[in-house]
Amino acid sequence: MDMGIEKAIEKINAEMQKDPDNTYLEIIGHYVIDRCADDVTAARVAADGKSLNQALAQVTEVARKAAHKNVAVLTPDAVFNTVDTYFEITRNDEIREKVMVAACGAVSTPVKPPVADKVMLDLEDFL
Repeated sequence: MDMGIEKAIEKINAEMQKDPDNTYLEIIGHYVIDRCADDVTAARVAADGKSLNQALAQVTEVARKAAHKNVAVLTPDAVFNTVDTYFEITRNDEIREKVMVAACGAVSTPVKPPVADKVMLDLEDFL
C-alpha cells in the first residue's frame, strides 16, 4: 500500500477510535477510508487542517439549515456531497452505495435497501 494512502487511512481510523460510539462519524469515516484508494484523494484527506470531525461538522451545518422542529432528514447524496466538498474529492456513487448498504446492516445484498433513501439526524445528538 502506498505510504500516502496508508497515512490518510491511519489518520481517519485514529479519529474514529477517539469517539467509537459515534455512528455518524463511523459511517462518514468508512466512506472517507474507502475513498482513499488513490494518491490524490489520500493526500487531500491527509492534508493538515482537514479532519473527519470537521467533515461531520459541515454535515451537521447542512442538517441544521434543513431542520424543521429540530429534526433534519438528509439524503445520502446531501451527506456525501458535503463530505466530498469538504475534502475536495470527486463523487463516487459506487462507494456511496457500498457504505450505505453497510450502514443499513446488509451483509451481502448488492441492492440498496429502501431505508438508505434518507438519513435522519436529530440535532440534539450534536448539542
